[in-house]
Amino acid sequence: MQLLERADGLEALEGHLGEAVRGRGCLVLLRGEAGVGKTAVVQALAERAPERVRVLIGQCDPLSTPRPLGPLADVATGLGREVEEALAAGAGGPAVFRLLLHAMRQGPGAVLLVFEDVHWARRHLRFAPVYGPADRSDVGDAAGDLPRRRGGAAAPAGRGPR
Repeated sequence: MQLLERADGLEALEGHLGEAVRGRGCLVLLRGEAGVGKTAVVQALAERAPERVRVLIGQCDPLSTPRPLGPLADVATGLGREVEEALAAGAGGPAVFRLLLHAMRQGPGAVLLVFEDVHWARRHLRFAPVYGPADRSDVGDAAGDLPRRRGGAAAPAGRGPR
């Protein structure tokens, strides 16, 4: 699929991924209106990722009562036995996130971890920012908001990996 007017955002994300491969990972928030192409950009990034990068994509549920830690359950097999066992045992969010960070630091190569549609999980992930960068300097914002395409029409989103 050809991405229209997304080269700058994709290039910025590839830069962040390159830094992660070199051991300097960060948190990147990709924002934009519904249908603007966030999933398509993430899918393109995943397809371009070097082989040594583990690509893990979890989906937040559009439900008033979502699966407990659903996006993490989606990617648990790619994070290792400890994370899988903690989720199966019903461990709380903070414990699972500690294991997630440990697995990402200890595993082979870099990890491209994507949580799609995080807005659905906002109230269920209140504890997550505790584990983010303390001074926010490691939060990549080069991709920023994905703008609407010229002429007011939203860019085609496509369907990304789920």
